[in-house]
Amino acid sequence: MPQDAANDAQKASELEARVKELSATVEELRSQLAWFRRNMFGRKSEQMPNDPEEQALLELEDSMIDKAARSAPEKKAKGGSRKGRQTRAMRMPPDLPVKEETIIPLAVQEAPEKWRRISQEVTERLEMEPGKLFLMRTIRPTFVSLEEPFAPPVTSPAPVALVEGQFFGASLLAELCLDKFLSHLPLYRQSRAFLWKYGVDLPMSTLCNAIGSCARQVDIVVRHMNREMWAGGYVQMDLTPIRFLGQKTKSGAAATGQMWVATVPGGNIVYHWRLTKQAAEAESIIPENFRGILQCDGGSELACWMKGGKHRRRPPPQGVRRAGCFAHVRRKFEKIWKESGQKCETSHEFLLLIADLYAVESEARASDLTGKDYDAMRLALRQERSIAPMAKLKTRLDKELPKHRPKSPLGKAIAYALSQWASLQIYLEDGRCEIDDNLVENAIRPSAVGKKNYLFMGSPDSGHWAATFYSLIGSCLNRKINPREYLHWLFTKLPTVSAPNAGQFTPAAYAALRTQGAPLTAVA
Repeated sequence: MPQDAANDAQKASELEARVKELSATVEELRSQLAWFRRNMFGRKSEQMPNDPEEQALLELEDSMIDKAARSAPEKKAKGGSRKGRQTRAMRMPPDLPVKEETIIPLAVQEAPEKWRRISQEVTERLEMEPGKLFLMRTIRPTFVSLEEPFAPPVTSPAPVALVEGQFFGASLLAELCLDKFLSHLPLYRQSRAFLWKYGVDLPMSTLCNAIGSCARQVDIVVRHMNREMWAGGYVQMDLTPIRFLGQKTKSGAAATGQMWVATVPGGNIVYHWRLTKQAAEAESIIPENFRGILQCDGGSELACWMKGGKHRRRPPPQGVRRAGCFAHVRRKFEKIWKESGQKCETSHEFLLLIADLYAVESEARASDLTGKDYDAMRLALRQERSIAPMAKLKTRLDKELPKHRPKSPLGKAIAYALSQWASLQIYLEDGRCEIDDNLVENAIRPSAVGKKNYLFMGSPDSGHWAATFYSLIGSCLNRKINPREYLHWLFTKLPTVSAPNAGQFTPAAYAALRTQGAPLTAVA
């Protein structure tokens, strides 16, 4: 009998342990189910309801390129051949509005009585104004001298085109790029819109080649923007996946590439297209001579790169510190609090402690200071107001860690915060550094919205084109510049851009010209 009682007690103990294990598993599954339901049907806001603290809210097709379209840019543009003119005429409606401009040579303007007009050269380009498509016809009369009838005739040189031999004008090219990378309108829809709205049949492959040609032209400006950004010593960086065609996979489906995004507060945003997310890709993007603070989340490939990473060709970076992100820490506790029906007091306490840190950031942003003065003021405010809440948060994390199972949601959230603690304190030491990397996450949103429309990119090259225009448009929006005005201005100036003067055509240079009131050439 005593033996039977001992066996029964052991079985009861085992059953009790099993029940506890299953109960913990059920709670974890319920937590996951609540997360899926909230992400599918619920609000996405991270703001805490009834929180007394005012907390900051955290919240191609690019080208269905066929082989002919991909090889077309390699060929020399034929421009105004007879066959090309005949094909264009067949695609243009007879009632398409035409605007004409006449360019007279300077020598003829100075003494028109000494010259006789004998013929003319005509160049046509399709231009666009908002809601209006027209043909810009440039007439360049040819003259011979009456005093020297056997001298060579004179004709004004043709206007410099953005892409030599390209039929599309600068304004139309700007609208194409804006519709594709700002409004996220796939090229197929743009092609159909031209036909339905204006009666002009522009094949998708033609639009694709035009955008590719523009991207190759403006790439020199984006490269200069990238050098400027890394020279500042503080950069936020993240990446997002985008599917693309043109690379074989085991399943036969589209391959997955990565858009690496880097930005600085109120400055440039630069996208880099890579086929993988290996740490070696970060090595190819981040300049070897970069020294300063790199801010990213703790689970990213960038953190792996800083520790060494695989397939590296250089040793781990020296003089580079990784700043952590409080938004990622906060989201884990916010998720637990909402999924528990706002009943988890422990997670709520952590949220309130983090809210104290964000309240200091909100107070700093409310000032009118800018530049180095703002950084110095924010650093002093953090040293005065944020160090105590940080210490209290650390003490609370250490105290709560042993109380929760390592695999429970709260145990995971606490362990993650403690694993990031050294990097989370970096922002207390440098006024340039933000409390989180929400700036770069917001910069990723345009590409995230775009890929919902075009689903995948037509080729690996499309990723480079998208990265180029996302960089230009994102940098304009980051500086409160109208992207349409900037691209119109850039495309008219681009034929004169070279490597030494590329800095004169960046969004920052354009913003400076507007601030100084310098004259900007308008596009018809």
